[in-house]
Amino acid sequence: MDRTGEFMAERGNGATGDPPDAVATLQRRLDEVEAELGKARETIAAIRSGDVDAIIVEATGAPRIYTLETEDRPYRQLIEQIGEGTVTLTQEGIVLYANTRMAALLRLPLEKVIGSNLHAMIATDDQDRLAQLLQQDGGRVELRLQPAEGSTVPVHLSLTGFSDGGTHMLCGILTDLTEQKRTEAALREADARLLNEIVERERAEALFHQAQKVQALGQLAAGIAHDFNNILQAVSGAATLIESNPDNHNRTLRFARMALDAATRGSSITQRLLSFARRGELHAEAIATAELLHSMREILGHTLGSHILVRTRVSPDVPPLLADRGQLETALVNLGTNARDAMETGGTLTLSAAVEQVSEGSAHPNGLAPGAYVRISVTDTGTGMDAATLSHVAEPFFTTKPVDRGTGLGLPMVKGFAEQSGGGMAITSTPGTGTTVTLWLRQADRGPSDAAPPQPVASRTRILLVDDDDLVRETLAAQLEDLGFMTLVAGNGMEALALLRGEKAVDAMVCDLSMPDMNGVATIQQARALRPTLPCFLLTGYPGERATLAAADNFTLVRKPVPIQALAAQVAAATAPRH
Repeated sequence: MDRTGEFMAERGNGATGDPPDAVATLQRRLDEVEAELGKARETIAAIRSGDVDAIIVEATGAPRIYTLETEDRPYRQLIEQIGEGTVTLTQEGIVLYANTRMAALLRLPLEKVIGSNLHAMIATDDQDRLAQLLQQDGGRVELRLQPAEGSTVPVHLSLTGFSDGGTHMLCGILTDLTEQKRTEAALREADARLLNEIVERERAEALFHQAQKVQALGQLAAGIAHDFNNILQAVSGAATLIESNPDNHNRTLRFARMALDAATRGSSITQRLLSFARRGELHAEAIATAELLHSMREILGHTLGSHILVRTRVSPDVPPLLADRGQLETALVNLGTNARDAMETGGTLTLSAAVEQVSEGSAHPNGLAPGAYVRISVTDTGTGMDAATLSHVAEPFFTTKPVDRGTGLGLPMVKGFAEQSGGGMAITSTPGTGTTVTLWLRQADRGPSDAAPPQPVASRTRILLVDDDDLVRETLAAQLEDLGFMTLVAGNGMEALALLRGEKAVDAMVCDLSMPDMNGVATIQQARALRPTLPCFLLTGYPGERATLAAADNFTLVRKPVPIQALAAQVAAATAPRH
C-alpha cells in the first residue's frame, strides 16, 4: 500500500464521526497532490529524455535557473562561449531559449528574456523586418535591439527554421555590429578627410603650376620688351619710309614686306606669352620637335641675356613629340633660367633632341615604359653640382638660390610634367663642367597639321564687320574689300543689330569678342535670333577661349591676329552655295 492508501486507512479507522465538509476538503487536497505528482512525473520523464534544458524555480526574491546535466551539455557550453547571441523562437517570436550573450546584448536577466516576445526587444522602426523574417521562415537582416537601458544595439540576425517532434521553431544567431559600425563611421570620416586633402593638394599644385608660369613670364619680360621695341621700330620705320616716297613701287613693296615680317614675329611672341599664362585644363598635342627647339632658341636668346649663347642641335628628321605645348615651353624656359643662373659670367646653353626606343622586357635606368620617345636635353656650361646637391635637386622647395630668386619648385614641376606626359626626367652634373637635364616625351603618332588653308574665291559676298577698335575695323574692311568682298561696318553690337533689323543684305558676320556694353557672344546670339542661318565668326586674341564661351555652336572661333587670306577662306567656305 502506498503512502496515500495508508493515510486514507488511518483516516478511515478513526474518522467515522468526521463531518461531511471536512471529508470533501480533504478529497480536494488529495486531488491537488495527485495533480502535482503527475506534473513531477512528466518533468522527470522530460529530464530523462533530454527535452529540458533548464528548470526555473520561482522563489522568494528572483527566480533561479538550474541547467541540467544531459548528454548534449558540451554543445550548450559551446553556445554559451561563442560570443554571439543565440536564440530559439516560435513562429510568433516567443523566445524559447537564449544564451547569456543574448541577455547581455539586451541588458536583461536571462529569465526575463526567455518567454518574452522578441518583437518587444527590437527598435520600433525595425520590427517589420523581424516580422517579415519570421513569416518567410528565416533569412538574414540588420536591425537594432532595444535594450532595457541605454541606446540601441545594431546587430545582424540570421534565422533558420526547423522542426522538432512536430513543433516548428526558428534558431537564430545575433552578431553585435557596434564596433563594425563605429569603424565604418571612422573610415567614412577618414575618406572625407582624404578627399579634402586630395582636393587641397590638387589646388596647391595648380597654384604652383600657375606660379611657375608667372615666374617664367617675369624672366621673359625684359627680353620680350626689348624684342617688341625692335618690332615697333621696324614697323614704324618701314611705314615712315613708305609714306615719304610712295611712288617708288619697288621700295614701297620692300618696306611693306619688312613691316609684315615684323608683325608676324610680334604675333608669334604674343601667342607664346598667352600660352604661358593661360589657366585651366591643358591638353597634349603633336609638336614638331625641330620647330619647337628653334622657336625656344629665339625666345631664350632674348631672355637670358647677351652673355649666354643659345644654340640648338636637332635633326629635321626627329619625329614630332606628344605633350602640352604651353607646359613644355614653360618647362624649357625654367630650365634655361636655371642654366643662366649657373653661368653668371657667361656660357653656352644647348638645346638638343634625339630619338630613343625602349624595348619590351628591357629595364630603362629612368623607369620608362616600353615605347618610342623623343629625348630633349638642355645642357649648360655652368658651375655644375656635387653629388649631395644633385640627390636633392628634384625635391619640392629645395633650392640653392637666395630666397628672393628661387622657390625650389622649378625642377619638381618639370619632373612632374614629364612624368604626367608619359615620360620622365633625369639630371647629370659635374662640378666645374656643367649640367644636363634630359626630358623623355612620347613620340606622337602623327605630326601636327600644316595644311595650308584653301584660297578664297573673289565674290560679291557682303560681310558685316563688327569691332569697336576703329583702326582694326578699317584695316580688316579694306583687306576684305581688296579680296573682292563687300563690307558693312559697325562699331558695336547695337549698331550691328540695327543694320540687321533694317533688312540690309548680309551674307556673313565677323564680330570681335571684347566690346563694351554688348560683347561678341551676345551680339551673335541676338543676330542669330534675327537671322538663324547667318554664318558668324568670332574674333578673339585669347587662346583656349572656346572652352569658356557659351553657345559655341553658333559661331566659328577665329584667333587674332588672323591672316586675311585665312579669314577670307573661312567666310567663302561658309557662304558657298550648298548642293
